[in-house]
Amino acid sequence: MGGDPGCPAMTPGGQMADVCAFVVGLDHYEAPDWTVAGPCRNALDIARWLLDEAGVPATGIHLFLAVDRQRMASGESADLRRDIDYLRARHVAVEENATQSVIRTFWRGPLKDGTGSKLFVYWSGHGILNEEGRAFVYPGYTTDDPAQALHVESFCRTLRSDAYGRFTEQMILADVCGVFRPELRPHADDVTGVAVDTLQIRAFATPEGGYTRGQGQFTRALLDALGGFPGWPIDRRDRGEGFYKAVNGAFRQQSSEVLHWGVSGAEISSDWCVGCGENTLERSCRDMLSKCHLPDEWLLAPYRRTDSRLNGVLPGADTLAAKLRALGTLERTEAGKAPLGLADFLLRVADLPEITKADAERILRWLENNTTTQTLATARHEIAGESRSRHLIVTLVEDKTDGTLSGCRSELLFGDGSPVLPSEADSADEGPITKVTSVAALECYLRERIAILYKDGHLREGDHIHILAKPVFFHIPFHALDIAPDGAELGTVFIVTLHGRARVPAGSSDPPPMWLGIRKHDEELRRRGTAACVRNWIEVEPGQILSAAAGLRILPFPPPPEGRKARDVLVKLLRLGIPYLCLPDPTRINRPFDLPGALAVDSLDDIPAAFHRARLCGHPLAAHSGLLWDNPHLLPYTPA
Repeated sequence: MGGDPGCPAMTPGGQMADVCAFVVGLDHYEAPDWTVAGPCRNALDIARWLLDEAGVPATGIHLFLAVDRQRMASGESADLRRDIDYLRARHVAVEENATQSVIRTFWRGPLKDGTGSKLFVYWSGHGILNEEGRAFVYPGYTTDDPAQALHVESFCRTLRSDAYGRFTEQMILADVCGVFRPELRPHADDVTGVAVDTLQIRAFATPEGGYTRGQGQFTRALLDALGGFPGWPIDRRDRGEGFYKAVNGAFRQQSSEVLHWGVSGAEISSDWCVGCGENTLERSCRDMLSKCHLPDEWLLAPYRRTDSRLNGVLPGADTLAAKLRALGTLERTEAGKAPLGLADFLLRVADLPEITKADAERILRWLENNTTTQTLATARHEIAGESRSRHLIVTLVEDKTDGTLSGCRSELLFGDGSPVLPSEADSADEGPITKVTSVAALECYLRERIAILYKDGHLREGDHIHILAKPVFFHIPFHALDIAPDGAELGTVFIVTLHGRARVPAGSSDPPPMWLGIRKHDEELRRRGTAACVRNWIEVEPGQILSAAAGLRILPFPPPPEGRKARDVLVKLLRLGIPYLCLPDPTRINRPFDLPGALAVDSLDDIPAAFHRARLCGHPLAAHSGLLWDNPHLLPYTPA
């Protein structure tokens, strides 16, 4: 790239003097067998292109490398040393010992004050995916330190905040994998400031769940595409459409694999997969499904469950063709074979109660013929594990005359609604009622019930406990009930959620229209660059009624009779279809706390678990609050 380091520097031919570049290449990792050759080479090629061809000033290029010192010492990486020395001679800042601390200190500090109005970010190294989204892995990752990873969604959102407002146009390009590694737990950085009118283009070498194919292939395609522009490749007027087409074209020439592309701005946010070549698999699947009786409305729930399983990466899709197009662009396990997302979706469709036996068998035959054994086994295992999740349903019963607590009933169910204990075959709304007339008595009942289930291995730490109650009981801090002799609180051992008993119609497995409206609003927010309603939570004082579009309600809720006015407000909010409320215990906290940074999730279904994690981490609001959460996907059955 750019010429012999021993020769005089070439005259830059580009017009990118107004660019600040943050470039990372990580060959060396502490974890055994993680060190890889290639990322440093990729990063150096990018840095030399920026300097020699794009005209970015040397002072505007910040290069961070984690070199493999054994290879460097043996002379195997002489080309890397030559290019590093060349860049330093041209006054480019090069850090050869890039660690989490060094990299994070730079982008959270000096990068904010960088020169220029445009930001160019490039990252090459290991990348992973877990239930919290994408992450770039830092060199210090080991199984003993799994937090050594950069939460990508949080990183991208932070760069779009006013703290980085000088960079009105941004490119984030990553030659990384997106393979699923649940043991890696990157912590999302709190987003500082508010979103500004920044146009941000994101491109990843793989979709979620995929490995990069061909060392440096994505980087070479980027350089080919970038070389076709006389300067900064993003045109705000077309929101980067020209650059997208150039990258897609270059990538198609070099590979038949799939890359992930995203755009965020003040009025738009979208992500999609491109470069997948022939869609013969999708065509075959569509032809097969066209022979089945499958109205579009039947496919909505399976598609949403698959999207939830894939961490919210799928776009909204109204028709079967649109759904298959979205699912078919995901990473394939082998050429011509169905990806995991498509297998997951079809297995859920085949299991619909409305589908005929003949249609279900047709779908399963297609899967057997068009999916690898491993992919199909993985999809079946994940769905089985999902249905095998355990949920203790606790229903509070009120006295018909004065509305006070009179009893409760409970049942332990799997996620598919079947009983964990065969002796409890009836639904929780039909089981025996235990007399409970006070919070202390309820606490005692739950302590004894949970102790038995826990001892026998039927209920495990991290399982779900659902409290079904009417608003008259919402002042009770269920999450803070003591359930163990050592004083452990219910919410520190289990995922505790509160549900309004009258919120979901009895006998229906579909979300009520108001919940579908919330999901539609949530998808719209994500398209605009505001991922999930958790971004715009507000505090609601008693007497204040707001539209469903305003987000989460944080509502002080003292016990009756002082809480009667708040309860009336809550009932009205429930009728409006407000999706979820956080109910602070006013005896523990006396001021609102910001929570979006702790609950930066891509899927509404993930909020209870994320709220539980925030509670375990000691977040002031989550630690002392209960979560009202009526998402019917979370309950193994719909209460009366």
